[in-house]
Amino acid sequence: MENTNSGVSFLKKYQTILLAALVFAVAFLVYANTINYKLTDLDDENFIHNYAYKYQPASAFSEAFKQNVLFGGPTPYYRPVLSLSFVTSYKIAGQSESFAHFVNVLLHALCALLLFVFLRHYLFDDKISFLAAALFALHPLTIYTAAWIPGRNDSLFFINFILAFTFFIEYLNTKKFGFILLNALFTLLCFFTKESGLAVAFIFIFYYITHFKKYGKLDLKKSAICIALWIITMSIFWIARKAAMGPAGVQGLNLRPDNIRMFFDYYASAIFMTTPFRALYGTIEPYFYPLGIFAAGLTVFFAFFKKNKEQKYENFFWLTLPLIMLAPNLIGERLWFQGNRMYVPLFAIIILFFSFLQPYLKTKKTAAQTVIAVIFVIAVIGTLNGSAGFKNSLTFWNKMINESAYEHITAKKFRVTAYIKNGDTQTAAKEALYIAQISRFSDPEIMYLLGLAFLQNGNYKEAIQVYEMLISNGQMLIPPTYASLVLAYSYENNKQKAEYYFGELVKTLNASPNDALGYLQSYKAYLQSQKGQALRK
Repeated sequence: MENTNSGVSFLKKYQTILLAALVFAVAFLVYANTINYKLTDLDDENFIHNYAYKYQPASAFSEAFKQNVLFGGPTPYYRPVLSLSFVTSYKIAGQSESFAHFVNVLLHALCALLLFVFLRHYLFDDKISFLAAALFALHPLTIYTAAWIPGRNDSLFFINFILAFTFFIEYLNTKKFGFILLNALFTLLCFFTKESGLAVAFIFIFYYITHFKKYGKLDLKKSAICIALWIITMSIFWIARKAAMGPAGVQGLNLRPDNIRMFFDYYASAIFMTTPFRALYGTIEPYFYPLGIFAAGLTVFFAFFKKNKEQKYENFFWLTLPLIMLAPNLIGERLWFQGNRMYVPLFAIIILFFSFLQPYLKTKKTAAQTVIAVIFVIAVIGTLNGSAGFKNSLTFWNKMINESAYEHITAKKFRVTAYIKNGDTQTAAKEALYIAQISRFSDPEIMYLLGLAFLQNGNYKEAIQVYEMLISNGQMLIPPTYASLVLAYSYENNKQKAEYYFGELVKTLNASPNDALGYLQSYKAYLQSQKGQALRK
């Protein structure tokens, strides 16, 4: 009996710590299988392999603040914190895809842990905080961030956001200067993680306005300090960004139907726990208007049902927070979720849900627990099934295309590449030819892939015809095109043409013949590694 009592006493004493550890474990385990996944070829190839050579110098850490996120590659994004994460991963494990996935899962688990601590400290008791953090950890909306390697920008952002938020609340509680300094530091890191972080300072101001009665009035001096520090952090970000990227362009609103539908798709996915693969290329079915409106309406119900005036003010903040973070989805020409702006809106929606459910966990405990159990089962099934779509490039693009309402050529280009990489070069050639035909053979990228599929299949004459047509049109004048022609003519035993295109390869590489030969051998080895049978001679 004494042992039993001491065990119960131990659990009560360390309940918060044990629940925190359990949240971390749940978040890690639900995505543990993704550690052995491959790449999707949607940006992750760039971060892990294509630009990895830029991570080698010791100066790579400082260069992360002087370059765009691809260290000078073709992208408009300036995200030094994301860049630093890939530099650090490279220094530890090189170009390991498994380690990159491991880091993503670890960051996701850390997000869930920090969420538990935040909820336990400011909003709920141990048990409700655990349930809320566990639902966050298991929710299918986290798939893009946890299972897709470049999606870690959202987990990195959430970590910095929740720490900045915590230190801001502590400043409101204690008025200690050190807390607002820490808030400014992590707010700056939010800016350096992704551009939508510029909304963070305004979120804190809005939080204070909606929670005014709880914290009381800040005197003029303390208010001025907060605002001055946020202005300084914004200035530091803009100066650094301008130095690295040049002046930022201004994008206007783009209220295309698909952009607006994606906005509602988020709410539908958050409430009904689906995975918005369909959002990747702006191909959202029209029925997501009413479904999304209904889901958004539920969040309003959660926020205000049977709440007193002060609670309504406070919940108005959590109701508005997703709108603030999702608003950038109405700017620009293409708005893919892909891990962007997923965690913070989900964080707010989960808070609204459990603020609604909290009294029923006391008055109608069995019914409330049954609802939560069903929700958790649905979440786990959705997350495991959805994350399986990231297993490799072929499963990813098959899932994305199959769940899209419309045919999208760019997505099919990616799938052709995936077929080639997975050794199904016959299917690759068939699909590439179909896309080439409907684009009237005018798309150089798909023509290049068609030539590559022919080459891998051993259809050397067809490959030569495609590549020479590209060259005659002044398209795809890149080393792989000339290297492919050298290989194709070599297999056709046309030494004269092979030597001619080898000379063109030397010119394109601006290298010596020996270096060009090394490139050619590496290129051939690369093609052979893609399971194509024709080049195994």
